[in-house]
Amino acid sequence: MKYGLTIILAVLFLLNGSCSGREGQERQRQGGLRTGIVIPDVKCAGAPYCSYSLFLPTTYSEGKTLPVFVAFDPQAKGTFPVSLYSGLAEKYGFILMGSNDSRNGQSMQDIGRISQALTAEARSRFHADSTRIFLAGFSGGARVACIIGMFGEKVQGVIGCGAGLPETSQKRLHSFDYFILAGEADPNLPEVILQDQVLTKSGWKHQLLVIPGGHEWPPAPEMEKAVRWMRGELPPVPAPAVPLETYYKTDQETVLQKEIMNHFMQGDTVWMEKQVRTLRNQSEHAKNITDSLMARRLIAFLGIMAWSTSTRQLNGRQLDQAYRSLVMYRMVEPGNPAVDSLFSIYYQARNR
Repeated sequence: MKYGLTIILAVLFLLNGSCSGREGQERQRQGGLRTGIVIPDVKCAGAPYCSYSLFLPTTYSEGKTLPVFVAFDPQAKGTFPVSLYSGLAEKYGFILMGSNDSRNGQSMQDIGRISQALTAEARSRFHADSTRIFLAGFSGGARVACIIGMFGEKVQGVIGCGAGLPETSQKRLHSFDYFILAGEADPNLPEVILQDQVLTKSGWKHQLLVIPGGHEWPPAPEMEKAVRWMRGELPPVPAPAVPLETYYKTDQETVLQKEIMNHFMQGDTVWMEKQVRTLRNQSEHAKNITDSLMARRLIAFLGIMAWSTSTRQLNGRQLDQAYRSLVMYRMVEPGNPAVDSLFSIYYQARNR
């Protein structure tokens, strides 16, 4: 995923505000925003097409500066991370904001427009402590957060969940404290383990934490570790007895990913059906947890690839290729309603 500097027109946040809230019962003077509750849809005053979800802790009051965390969800569901981590915002006294517009697959122009709207909103409506601005993102949202941290206005830290730094040919303008969370069954785990090695050699202040789970926003107790690390309250995670790349067999997995991708792009449904059966059997009956987790990651990798490829092919009206991709998508995730939705789009396009 390559981004030019044009997509980072400004930092999307410098928030905080003047709130006369007391235990979440009084309203903020500017816009009627209340403390202690999740507000799912706050419109930008100067750009009503752009909105965000917001949580102001009950410790927030007019004239008091607080840290700010801004979250980016890959499907523009800003309310999800704000609701999930509002308890942490209340406990540690920070403002939490989630973009309702930033999502995967947007054009440079769209991302720039969102950035400009939120920046104007933040500066006119809130007054954040600029030395304590943090970003958090999941999957594609993690890459967006990193891009902003590297090329936008300088931020103190970035929490990346389920994805590593994006690939870019541009030399970064800023560094930041970087905490990475990845589930053991996350298909992006090999990527972040490799990235951890590179960042360690470069001397970048960072921490990788591998947690239970798959490709998803981490549970609040795991996110709390990242928040505490940003606050300087969590000591470095001890080095594992066995290197992560050895324990999780990431070299082997990378080779298998490439093989799977090649057969998928060739539309080899016969090979793919056999491979899916093999991976399912391995995930359930492997002799050790390492091989079982690898199989789960590869299945998830194939599911994500099938969704993204079939969606791209449908958008490009490559209907024959899209059909083969959807057949393989159904092999991997037979109960996923997204498969049925994409098949409906395919049949509608075919019958036009």
